[in-house]
Amino acid sequence: MRHDAVPFALDSVNDTLDFLGWAVCLPRWVLATRSDFGWHLHRSFSVKWHGKPMLSAVFPLPAPFPGCFGGSGPGLSRRRLRVVAQKRLCHLLVVVVNQMALGRFATLAELGRPPNSIQMRCLQRLYLLFGGSVWIPS
Repeated sequence: MRHDAVPFALDSVNDTLDFLGWAVCLPRWVLATRSDFGWHLHRSFSVKWHGKPMLSAVFPLPAPFPGCFGGSGPGLSRRRLRVVAQKRLCHLLVVVVNQMALGRFATLAELGRPPNSIQMRCLQRLYLLFGGSVWIPS
């Protein structure tokens, strides 16, 4: 891979990457690993909510922001880009947490269920971990 093709590449130890740059790049970096996790993450990008929520189970958590990976062009304001990046990080974290809790990757059907009230509180907390001061429902 050419060095100049890497987004937000760090050239030296003294270079820094702000939160927004890291958040925007992380999903792409995960996909570039060509790992099982990257493959499952990529598949989860197309999930849309459908059906009924689970009655009481917390896991698997559903996709927190269906459609958050669908088209957000380079013309976004910095504030809007930050919100999109936080939503995408929350989505990535849901895929990680589900894999850790279930011992397997959640199916697309499981990710596509709307959240119940317990799951919604969990998703709110995960979103707020990334500096979101206000929960922004999808």
